[in-house]
Amino acid sequence: MCREEVSQKRLNSIRGISNHDRLDEELYQDHETEEAKKARFTAHFTKRCVGHRRQEVTSSYRAVQKRLVREAKELEKLEKTLAKVALRSSMQACKPV
Repeated sequence: MCREEVSQKRLNSIRGISNHDRLDEELYQDHETEEAKKARFTAHFTKRCVGHRRQEVTSSYRAVQKRLVREAKELEKLEKTLAKVALRSSMQACKPV
């Protein structure tokens, strides 16, 4: 059994239906002028680009937040270590010789 793809035009001729192409596009509801098409594409891509940029900014903001949290924890550790060192040195200074 052989299967072949049949075009819409060929299928219509087999059925006995003639193809009716649109003679005047402007008579149909789905007709779109070049200006309208350009405006639609511009709006679509502007919206898409703005959304993409917003996503980039949000991800950058999150990365900065994570880095700040990490640095704050590191600073806290360093402050604790410094406090321990300062306490040891003050205790050694107070020791009688």
